[in-house]
Amino acid sequence: MKKNITIISLNPSYSEATQIRSEYLKITNTDDTWEFNDLWRDLYKVACKETTHEGITLDEAQALAEPIRIAHPDQNVNIYNSKGDFIGNTTWNDQMKMFWEYPTYTEEGKRLREERMAEAAVKGLIASWE
Repeated sequence: MKKNITIISLNPSYSEATQIRSEYLKITNTDDTWEFNDLWRDLYKVACKETTHEGITLDEAQALAEPIRIAHPDQNVNIYNSKGDFIGNTTWNDQMKMFWEYPTYTEEGKRLREERMAEAAVKGLIASWE
């Protein structure tokens, strides 16, 4: 039986993405990333930082991803596995700004979430939901 492989991927930072766009423009002479989408995806993929895990659940992957999300609060951290599951996390900053009621998976995440929920309660804010 084939083991489930899960990949946690940190997307490029804003400055890295800007560099990728510049390289793409130099190569293609267009900024339309759909025109040469395979090239765009290849350039982008190289800039992603991925870790591979075998036999973990999505919740375990979220627990591994959360410290990465907190350390890189303006970057997306996505999770996908060989079963075809995909979690496209919002950035940590956006989660704390608008979606603080989303679940967290670590003690630090729980602490930050509770701080944000307390702040929101004082300010009379409600979380955004899609």
